[in-house]
Amino acid sequence: MDRDKEVIIWNSEETGHIAITIVAQGCPLSDEEIIAKDVPTKNFKVIKRTEIDKLDQRFVPNAFICDENMNPVVDLKKAKEVWRDRIRIKRVPVLQALDVEYLKASEKNEDTSEITEKKQQLRDLPQSSGIDKAKSIEDLTKVWHNLLGEK
Repeated sequence: MDRDKEVIIWNSEETGHIAITIVAQGCPLSDEEIIAKDVPTKNFKVIKRTEIDKLDQRFVPNAFICDENMNPVVDLKKAKEVWRDRIRIKRVPVLQALDVEYLKASEKNEDTSEITEKKQQLRDLPQSSGIDKAKSIEDLTKVWHNLLGEK
């Protein structure tokens, strides 16, 4: 195993997604000792690190599993949950800022309907039918709101 360029992957029974072992440079253990110590299954594969780098990092590792040939592939059901969580995390500061806007507008007796509508859109986004209907990562990442900033 070329430790600078390769990693070990397998499906973790504990987490339900891909597990990746990166061997530290200078590790005195042999490849066999590392595998015996760190890989709790006989079903694993040594792959080039560049294969992991090619995966959509917004979803690694939680939405990836190893297929029957031990190649990393997306588990779309898990990817949908990862995306919902990403939306929930990204909307927190936006909702907080909108709350401040709402209070300021409310104190001045200004119209708050636009702010209220934006807040509701952000609350509804994780339950969007677009997430449920997504057939790929590309479809999934289209479910977003401009207020959330970068995907």
